[in-house]
Amino acid sequence: MTLERRTQIGAALLVLLAACGGGEGGTEDAGRTSTTTVPPTTTSTTEAGPDFDAAFDAHKLNEEQIENRQWGRVWETLHPAQQVSVPKPLFVKCFEAGEGEFQIPTARLELVEAYEEPWTISGTDTDTPSVALTVKRVSEPIGEGGEGAGQTEETTDTVHLFLVDGEWRWILADVSNFNEETC
Repeated sequence: MTLERRTQIGAALLVLLAACGGGEGGTEDAGRTSTTTVPPTTTSTTEAGPDFDAAFDAHKLNEEQIENRQWGRVWETLHPAQQVSVPKPLFVKCFEAGEGEFQIPTARLELVEAYEEPWTISGTDTDTPSVALTVKRVSEPIGEGGEGAGQTEETTDTVHLFLVDGEWRWILADVSNFNEETC
């Protein structure tokens, strides 16, 4: 496997680990050739606003499924608008193709900040209400030997989750990275 392909897989994994959709503002979709209009989804929040703890719990479960390489389960919690663009067999194929090229270290997650923010879901042209979670991820040492062995890594990312029919859903930063040619 080429270095370029490993970099693509690693980037895809980082995007997935960050629950896809961090950073400032909406997604940048320059060069995107097709979009999907997403009908409004049923969301539910209390008068006090969304349940940030429940959103963070959903993010932690997603991370656990990723660590266990449960790609089918990970896809099942992907936002429905992106499930249309990235069918389950393609999603699983892409991540299974890259499994031997990276290690997923066990991590401790800490919620730094949570707030409401409209977000454009990649592959759509719709701003959608989301919960933005700023999460600190402290990776445990990978083990002995090899690059990065024994080192703890700390990263902070902002991820966006969407309440769809009472369930928290995550998104991919760029659905165009998932196609038969690149997997």
